[in-house]
Amino acid sequence: MREPGPGRTSPATRLMVRVAGYAPWEHAGFAAAAVLGTLTALWIPAALADALRLSGTRATVLLGVLLAGDAAATVLAGFAKNHAVARCTARLRKELAGRLLAAGPGGARRFPAGDLAGRLVAAAEATADACFTTVTLLVGAATSAGALIALLVMDWRLAAVFVLAVPLTVREMRRTGAASGDAHARYQREQATITGRLSAALAGIRSIRATGTQAAEAARILAPLPALDTAGRAVWHVEGAASRRTGFIAAAVMVAVIGVVALDVAHGRLAPPDLLAAAGYATLALRVTDQVSTAGYLGYVRASAARVREVLDLPPRPPAPHAAPAGDLVFDKVTAVGEHGDVLLDGLDLAVPSGCTLAVVGAAGPALEAVAALAGGLAAPDSGRVTVGGHEVTAGAVGYAFARPVLFGTTVRDALVAGRPTATDTEVEHAAQTAGAGGFVHRLPQGYATPLDGLALSGGERQRLGLARTVVHDRPTVVLDDATSSLDTATEAEVTRALDASMRGRTRLVVAHRAATAARADLVAWLDDGRIRALGTHDRLCRLPAYRALFTPHGAEAAR
Repeated sequence: MREPGPGRTSPATRLMVRVAGYAPWEHAGFAAAAVLGTLTALWIPAALADALRLSGTRATVLLGVLLAGDAAATVLAGFAKNHAVARCTARLRKELAGRLLAAGPGGARRFPAGDLAGRLVAAAEATADACFTTVTLLVGAATSAGALIALLVMDWRLAAVFVLAVPLTVREMRRTGAASGDAHARYQREQATITGRLSAALAGIRSIRATGTQAAEAARILAPLPALDTAGRAVWHVEGAASRRTGFIAAAVMVAVIGVVALDVAHGRLAPPDLLAAAGYATLALRVTDQVSTAGYLGYVRASAARVREVLDLPPRPPAPHAAPAGDLVFDKVTAVGEHGDVLLDGLDLAVPSGCTLAVVGAAGPALEAVAALAGGLAAPDSGRVTVGGHEVTAGAVGYAFARPVLFGTTVRDALVAGRPTATDTEVEHAAQTAGAGGFVHRLPQGYATPLDGLALSGGERQRLGLARTVVHDRPTVVLDDATSSLDTATEAEVTRALDASMRGRTRLVVAHRAATAARADLVAWLDDGRIRALGTHDRLCRLPAYRALFTPHGAEAAR
């Protein structure tokens, strides 16, 4: 990460300042309470000495008022901080979620799922705490400076003891803040790696158990543990070493102060009650050593803010039109690279004529997924263009049905009109009938008003609702990404006939893994090693043994 130049603040610092503005009154209340707490804390030792020296009601009442004021400042500061951190965290998380949604699937894939969760949860909360941590440092420094002035008034030798210790303490704060920030950043990176791998493994837990690879997956997930341990020990070493050094400095200073005060009392330069006041001011002055640990935490806060900033810097996808114009769906020299640098599509040239249904077949895996995602505007090619009717395709401009659709909203009807809330009940019911979902929806307890929460749906029922949602969207171009894979052959044929009638004249790209699905398409594109190996009708391609092998068990391997 590039360091800011002289006189410039880092992006993380600017983010922390902006987030503090989400709760200005709470931050102002915290600052006021901090000032009140500092003033009362600095007055209490002198008031205590006066109460002992004068033994009067007035001095005792003043001491009581100061103690009450200090307690009130503590309560007010705690209330303001808790309320502000909660408010700022909630708004920042909303902003992060909005940025992720605006960036689209490509932006979200830049971060592992577990890492994203850490940024949205722990890192966002730490960023919201940045202003309070900074104010705590400043208040601690102000309290120590005020106590030092009080000691100077009492006896210049007392102040001299602290003056000698200040450079050492400031040096520790600077060293701890920088080293702790680097160590925390390394720890968060390793922790995010483990969390991301664990999330991915949990998503594929059935496959892991079926293949008996539990031990291998566990070893892969936990492989970063040594690095995490090293980073964690580095954090402990930095903060532990700083604590030991500052503890030694504080003890030495306190012994020196008590020694000087004892000599002053013995020689009559100070009264015995002043011994108590001096000890109180010495304790307050030594708060500067406590700020070393706060400086270490500020390093963690800054590292967290930098991680949040990376998400907020994701570029938004261009806004999608209501629908892509009718026309050919064209892949023009499209190259797509996978997460691990493997080439999924290699200069792919493919045109789906307007109104045509084209099935894409090939070995199941990320290459077919990339074709569907690019055609639907859910991902951007690494090079080349994907256009519909001459315009670059964007998310939302093309109808899209998934193999495992996610249903949004509160009710079944909400799930069907997601993306087109103005759809009428007649359109919704027609779409459900077309996708073969009308029958089972009417059998639900409340029909289309049935809550999604707790609703148990089979894979086929979920797919039919996803297809119905696509029909409701009413786009001229549609991508069906293995969208009927959970339907039995008879139901698939029935649903497909209804879809053909409903979508007649529309451009459709279908990712197919069944021979029957490919057979119903106007054209079939056989994808192999990121390129089109053959293009033609299913009947013509079936003359090729390697093509027929795609639709048999382990056919993808045999086709090679």
